[in-house]
Amino acid sequence: MNAASVNIQPAKPRQSDNKSGEPLLIDARRAAAILSISERTLWDLTKRKAIPGVVYIGRLVRYSVAGLADWVAQGCPNGNEQANES
Repeated sequence: MNAASVNIQPAKPRQSDNKSGEPLLIDARRAAAILSISERTLWDLTKRKAIPGVVYIGRLVRYSVAGLADWVAQGCPNGNEQANES
């Protein structure tokens, strides 16, 4: 097969799974509000790595909406451990 006979099609844009237009990542204030907990509790959970879906973008900390929803659906595992355990 030579280069002249290769039929290269342009890549099709990928369709996002997020058709609702809602953000995929949210800040701590919004995540805490969605979970009905204080921001302090959210930061404690984040520090203990007890909450999934934490995304670090440089110094920014964001939370995956899907990760939080899955965590709640699973009954918030590891979320009820004492904050002073390390």
